[in-house]
Amino acid sequence: MEYISIQKRHICFLNYNLNWNFIGLQTNDINTSKMKRIHFDNMKHRIWLWTSMLILSLVFIILGGFELIEFENPKVNTLISATGFFLQAIYFSRLYWYKNTVQWNNKGMVIRIQSFLGKSFRFDDIKATKWDGNILTLTTNGKIMTFDLNEFSEPDTEKLNQIITEKATKIKR
Repeated sequence: MEYISIQKRHICFLNYNLNWNFIGLQTNDINTSKMKRIHFDNMKHRIWLWTSMLILSLVFIILGGFELIEFENPKVNTLISATGFFLQAIYFSRLYWYKNTVQWNNKGMVIRIQSFLGKSFRFDDIKATKWDGNILTLTTNGKIMTFDLNEFSEPDTEKLNQIITEKATKIKR
């Protein structure tokens, strides 16, 4: 009798792992944790950090390139110049730190979703937006951009749609 009850528990455990409806969960409840995320980068925030980093990199490039300060070791100037170029590489690579990124400011937006370069547009160029479930369609001056957002979590897709509609209507006022 003990052996049969242990087997029943084991079978019940197998059913629990194989069939999620056994415990009353829908498959949508399970898959939300596995859905892709979108990284949102409002370029208006922390602008002082990025601007000061660019200015510092330009100072390093000028100091190292024109050798304004003489050092005993001439490699120090090349190291200072290389540091400036490295800081600029960090600044311009921000868009590629995450696989799916949205960057925006008050003028426009860059959406890099399921592509390497992404698509950029200005908010004042948007003529119409259409949101059909998980497909976002933007109509700009003679150009139609379509984004398939099926693989992304629902809060992220809603936030993307909210940002676009909010900024586009604010500029048209």
